[in-house]
Amino acid sequence: MQDARICQAISKKLVLQISYNNKMRLIEPHAYGVDELGNDLLNGWQQTPEPVWRSFRMQRVAVISTTAVHFERARREYKRNDKTLTRIYCQL
Repeated sequence: MQDARICQAISKKLVLQISYNNKMRLIEPHAYGVDELGNDLLNGWQQTPEPVWRSFRMQRVAVISTTAVHFERARREYKRNDKTLTRIYCQL
């Protein structure tokens, strides 16, 4: 089920704070949609705890909030219209 907070964060280039697998993480969200198995996925740059490009299954997210921190632009690793998402809710 689509979460409007994620699309708003993507459109405004705002960092998200999420609890994923019981760890707090700061994420630069880039794309949000559905994979071929029907899972809602958030693709983005994880700032903390370890900087890395990741996909997050939304059913594993316990807490999500928008921060006031902006990021400038899409990361180099980002692929617009990524084929891992069969349906895209929103993207940079």
